[in-house]
Amino acid sequence: MNLYAYTLTSHSVVVMMDYDTVFLQNIDNVVGPLLADASKKAFYTKKSNGNINMGSVVIKPSDAEYNAILDSFKHTTYSEFTGWDGSSVIGANAEGILTYFYNQDASAYEDKDITSDIINFASNDACSKPWECLYEATCASWTLAWYTYRQSFEARWSKEEVVDRTGTLNPETFLGYCSGSGRAGYTPAALYDPISIYSCPAYGESTLTLTYSSVSPVTISYSDAVGHVCSLSLVSSSASKPVARSYDMREWEIGAGEFASSLISPTCSSDKTTCTFTDLPVPAAGESYVLTSYYHEGYGKHADAARFLEQVTFGPTKDGIDSLVLTGDSNTADYESWVMDQLTKMTSHREHYRRNLNKQSEYSSYHSGPGLLTACDETSRWRKFALSERDGITSFQTGTAKYLTLREMNGPGTGAPYLMLVEGMVRTVLSELPAYNDQEDMEVEPTFYKIEQGADFQQKSNCVGCIFIVRKVSADGTWSSSSSISNPVVNLTGIDTNLLQYVTVSLPDLDSSDMVSIDDGSRFRDLGESDFWSTWNIPNESFYINTTSVTGCEGHPVIPAAGFTHFSLLNDTVNAGVAAGNHPATHFPSIFGTAYNSSSGETEYLLFDPYLRLPENTVENPLLDGGAQ
Repeated sequence: MNLYAYTLTSHSVVVMMDYDTVFLQNIDNVVGPLLADASKKAFYTKKSNGNINMGSVVIKPSDAEYNAILDSFKHTTYSEFTGWDGSSVIGANAEGILTYFYNQDASAYEDKDITSDIINFASNDACSKPWECLYEATCASWTLAWYTYRQSFEARWSKEEVVDRTGTLNPETFLGYCSGSGRAGYTPAALYDPISIYSCPAYGESTLTLTYSSVSPVTISYSDAVGHVCSLSLVSSSASKPVARSYDMREWEIGAGEFASSLISPTCSSDKTTCTFTDLPVPAAGESYVLTSYYHEGYGKHADAARFLEQVTFGPTKDGIDSLVLTGDSNTADYESWVMDQLTKMTSHREHYRRNLNKQSEYSSYHSGPGLLTACDETSRWRKFALSERDGITSFQTGTAKYLTLREMNGPGTGAPYLMLVEGMVRTVLSELPAYNDQEDMEVEPTFYKIEQGADFQQKSNCVGCIFIVRKVSADGTWSSSSSISNPVVNLTGIDTNLLQYVTVSLPDLDSSDMVSIDDGSRFRDLGESDFWSTWNIPNESFYINTTSVTGCEGHPVIPAAGFTHFSLLNDTVNAGVAAGNHPATHFPSIFGTAYNSSSGETEYLLFDPYLRLPENTVENPLLDGGAQ
């Protein structure tokens, strides 16, 4: 809604403001410099988090600017962790996109403190919203100013004082609008009760001019008979602009043309006799609203069918009109049957979304329905890389992170091979210690590494050899700076099966139709660096099972439960350097599989890659409330 301010191009300057913003004085000292400097496009004030305070933004309206902001909104990637295009500007709303957009050209969009000219409750944490009816002595003058404006606005809107201001809570501040503390004690603004109802003139009589000079509701009766059309127009000496119409004793509807997209549809009475317009623009000098009645003859069944199809489809066609005319009786088509027929043909976008969802996850979700797939289920997913981007995402609920360690597989002091573990659970076997930032070897336990980031908008991590960002924590609790490691391939060569929690699953051959490579998922944007970066999934590194014949998952988990965290240093805060509460409470265990690769003649190891499975919600088998319950 805020962005529509940019389309008010009939004004040189527009101020975007919130309901809890009150002007203390005119802002000529802000508007003047903005108008005088052609290079300036907006003045605003920043909040403490660096975002724009939407309570007071002064802009120069421009269709080009409006389209540029919309284009930025549509084509700029957004993450709840890294913000717009990785800029750390958080907020998937007007505030967020405007902050990001303005930051691209700080010289044109200037952070200018105008708090001395306004009151903005949103930017002052010490003051409650005025409608909360909470008396705060330090905010009393602000609150009084807000209620003074409310009283003035209500009187002007309603043409008379319609609210009984008898509230006894600090009436010198709340002006009688608060009967008690809290929102329940607040007296809402009264809706305007129109003084009169305009009736359409009879057919053949002269037009009726509305007495209307300010923004207030206007109530008009329906057309008075079948065959009559009553038209509301904005008339001047040079033009007559259609606003709305009522015909055949039907309710008023906004007409095509200038007002089609700018006016709210009128609210019509339950007895179907009148409709009320709440946002008619104030007529300019020399303009006025007039009602005119016309007579029309019935256009027949074909015309009615065409009008119906114009309202419910992307447009009528001759075949569609002819088909609809053949239904019903001689006067009226069978619209009800047409609608029911359409319902049986509809496709479900939600069903398509659910079937194609590819969201890695290891924790249950409010929207995950029956939970995760088991490792043997059809469409369960498997990967060749040991670390997943999910490992680099902090728990939404607790703010905790995952930790990685390396352990000599055959005991302390034995050297290679090494186990790589995440939260104490095996991910792969390594023949040598991985390089830490290409400069030094990683260290074995008790040193461990916090997994800080799996990927951002400039790189990806779901592939063998891709980069992961980790942070070393030494045995004495000393934290080092963040650095990068390479994502290793899954390998269990020589491992003691007692170290694995679950039986390894025998998977179909990698090059068979029962194991499908996931390699066609496009990135949000193509960085143009190489083919390596153009897709999310590298061919033949991620797969899904395309058969129901895989077995061996008896006793495997379906939904995470407490007890899957086995970090060996979890309770040793001296050596681990991190309290148990900073680790995830649960972590999905490692489940491995083997698959024969006929191209190489070798058996390869894969790691189960859990993802969310949403419940089916189709036309044939709908879920109550779309699955909300």
